[in-house]
Amino acid sequence: MKAKVIFTKIGQAAHVIGNTEDCTVARVYFDLVIDGRKYAGPDLFANIKQTLGTLYRSAPLEVGSPKGYPGPFNHAAFRREAESYYRVSFMRAFGPAAGSNMQYHKNVLATFEKTVEFDIPGKEAG
Repeated sequence: MKAKVIFTKIGQAAHVIGNTEDCTVARVYFDLVIDGRKYAGPDLFANIKQTLGTLYRSAPLEVGSPKGYPGPFNHAAFRREAESYYRVSFMRAFGPAAGSNMQYHKNVLATFEKTVEFDIPGKEAG
């Protein structure tokens, strides 16, 4: 089975300070097509967590599972593509020289589309 993901937007979801880990959470929105069935809307997203003070270009990121889609999925492939979208979004918004001391305004970081496809293992199209 193939999954087609159309990333549409990324924005700030939260800053978590004073927890066990200080981090910023971005929310990446996307549409999803699996076996011809489309899932879309504001309730389809995944959170991406980055430790505060780290570089967006190279920091380890924690990509959460998609919210709003209950079916089988390939999280490893999705994680790679979501990380890429996140890093490109920061590059476009702040440039390659931007460091760890940045602020974003109006909470929207990117609104460009990126389409990717990957297999969902263990499920045959039908």
